Amino acid sequence: MIGSAATVIMAVLLVTTICYGRFIKREPQLWYEQALQMKVEKPQSEPLQPIDGEDPVSYTLQMNQLNITFDQGESWTTVPVEINQLFAGEYNGNKEELIEQSYVLTENRVAFLYTGMGD
Repeated sequence: MIGSAATVIMAVLLVTTICYGRFIKREPQLWYEQALQMKVEKPQSEPLQPIDGEDPVSYTLQMNQLNITFDQGESWTTVPVEINQLFAGEYNGNKEELIEQSYVLTENRVAFLYTGMGD
C-alpha cells in the first residue's frame, strides 16, 4: 500500500514537472530585465531612429545620448555613458555610429567599450 502511494506521488511529480517546464516562458537574462525597468519615456523633439532599421535590436546616438532598442525603435532605453567616453583616445573617425567591434548588441547581450574618466 505504501509502495503504490509512493509510486503515484512520484508519477504525479514527474508529470507536473514536465508540464511546468513546457508551459513556462523562459525569461531573458537579468540585465535585460533591468534595462527594461530603466526605460524612460521622454518628450522628444524628433523621434529616435535606430542605426539599423531592419534589426529589432539596435542603437542610436541622437540627442548626444546612447539609446538602445529591442523592438525596432518602439521603445528606447538610455545607456548611462557619456558619448565622449565611447570615442575617446586617438579615434578620429565618424561619431554618428559606434566604432566597429566596440560593442555587442543582441537580444541576450549588451556590451559597450568605453574609456573611464579619471577619478
